[in-house]
Amino acid sequence: MSKVLMLGAGECQINLINRLKEKNHDVVICDYYKDSPGKRINGKNYLVSTFDLDGNLKVAENEMVDCLITAGTDQPVKTVSYVSGKMGIKSFLTYEQSLNMTNKKRMKEIFKSSNIPYVDYQLIKKDIEESEIIIKFPAVLKPLDSQGQRGIYKVNDFKEIKKYISDSFLYTQEDEILLEEYYPNDEITVSGWVEEGKTYILSISDRETFSENVNIGICKGHRYPSIHFKEYKDEIVDLTEKIVKVFKIDNGPIYFQMLIGKEGIKLNEVAARLGGAYEDEYIPIATGVSLLDLLIDRSLNDFSHDYFIDKDYLDINKYIYILLLFSKPGVVKKITPLDSISAIHSGKLFIKEGDSIGVMTNATSRIGYGIIVADSEKELDSKIDKFWKEFNIILGELK
Repeated sequence: MSKVLMLGAGECQINLINRLKEKNHDVVICDYYKDSPGKRINGKNYLVSTFDLDGNLKVAENEMVDCLITAGTDQPVKTVSYVSGKMGIKSFLTYEQSLNMTNKKRMKEIFKSSNIPYVDYQLIKKDIEESEIIIKFPAVLKPLDSQGQRGIYKVNDFKEIKKYISDSFLYTQEDEILLEEYYPNDEITVSGWVEEGKTYILSISDRETFSENVNIGICKGHRYPSIHFKEYKDEIVDLTEKIVKVFKIDNGPIYFQMLIGKEGIKLNEVAARLGGAYEDEYIPIATGVSLLDLLIDRSLNDFSHDYFIDKDYLDINKYIYILLLFSKPGVVKKITPLDSISAIHSGKLFIKEGDSIGVMTNATSRIGYGIIVADSEKELDSKIDKFWKEFNIILGELK
């Protein structure tokens, strides 16, 4: 049994917390919510932000942990590497590498210097003048070091930049943010693992997002495999392997977001983590690779079990859709239980009757998720239609 410091205790970290406990590891949790879902199922918890480098270092030293771990979230990757480095604990990335993969300024500079295709951008400060804008509209405002689509806005002119820029700066510790050219696209995600320098791509999926409001990029579902899988597979594989090499990733999870539009593939962001759309549940169904066990063992520097066999993990035999559920604002009067819907393989609602739902602003506004599994595209589409016919939520007005 090992002692593990878990960073984050939200709904997308619950599976990892449970798996750590099932494997009889002693779990210590740090995050900045008093009543996070993960804290409700764990004994030893600290009210320390996952962004707080020295706060987590103090906890890790006092608890004498064997490793730090996180999943489904970007910025804590930096904290894991920082604390591990200070304590002499092995981690997937050095602190410098983690900065490259959690700060979009550094990330974009590497894209540029390595001839990796990316969307045009400029860095702007809060007092930006209209004459300084060189990016064509529409454009996208993005904090350099945020997560979960916080502070991201699509803007159509300078007036809208001034309207949203203060809010975007609320989600960064930097004195600049990104202004990116808006590139009409289909977004895909590449999830996988690097083992002793060898890249294993486990999933290429469509990341379907809400596009009808100003808060763009909020994911409403993942479709596996991507509709672009056949046409772009080889190009995606080549680009993924190039990214791994450029960012010098030798071990650990990878999660890359790419954009496919009229100008081909452009890289959006890179991360060294498990995805936050329940990849830990659907990828084992698709490939047989137990991501949570793999993450736990390798975080503890345990290589005794070989998780990869000689097979093509992109040989598609299952078709999967991950529904990320959202709702209009209101008080929940009635909602369909997910276990009453036959199309659902697994899932969970985060709300119950009587709960109040606010306005959707970012990924934390999810009310639940469901995973649909099929043996063909046709069957998958049929099950998705069945879900939406059977799932219902009735809302009352907020007081």
